Amino acid sequence: MKLIPVARWLRINLLLFVLFFFLVGILVSLFPEAMLSLFGKWALVMQAVGAKSAGQFGSQAEMFTHILTMNAVTLVIFVLVGLLLQAPLAMPFLAAFYGLVAFLAPTTMGRPFSFADWLLVGVESFTLILGASVSSGLAADLYGVSHSFRGLVEYWKKSWKRLLPTPVPHWREVFREWQVTMVTAVVTLAALSVFVAWFETYGY
Repeated sequence: MKLIPVARWLRINLLLFVLFFFLVGILVSLFPEAMLSLFGKWALVMQAVGAKSAGQFGSQAEMFTHILTMNAVTLVIFVLVGLLLQAPLAMPFLAAFYGLVAFLAPTTMGRPFSFADWLLVGVESFTLILGASVSSGLAADLYGVSHSFRGLVEYWKKSWKRLLPTPVPHWREVFREWQVTMVTAVVTLAALSVFVAWFETYGY
């Protein structure tokens, strides 16, 4: 099991997420109208790519399937971003979205976040961060990058002109070393995704 590389990337991504999450909270308190307008534009984009509100579903089963599908697509995107060693750049956007949802809740939902709301947001965001962290750990070994933020910055400096990274010569061995970790991650991420969809549909 490649627990140490995953833990190191999880720490990097979580730190960035938490930092920007609370930064959004500060901005919401200082500029509520501007942040509400920004969230409204973001919501329009999400609707354009297929997101639906609870009232648009004919049944709970349909809602569960839709949420699970949308979350799965988002998770795949974050895993791919991690494989390109760009996950830290995605964390501010992830934090901004969930920060706006959470801190604008008194206005958009008519009430502050409850424990159930915080649990849902926490598990959903952690699932995406974990997926990106596992793929970042694999990618770092695959491309010969140190499992640290400093190592990532050094990699960015050298490779910013290339669209795709160049794998190490023993890349097949790297995949073999990561097999157990990848299988464990797939099962864990699938379970978390199902829980999120179930909780959002039936848990409230």
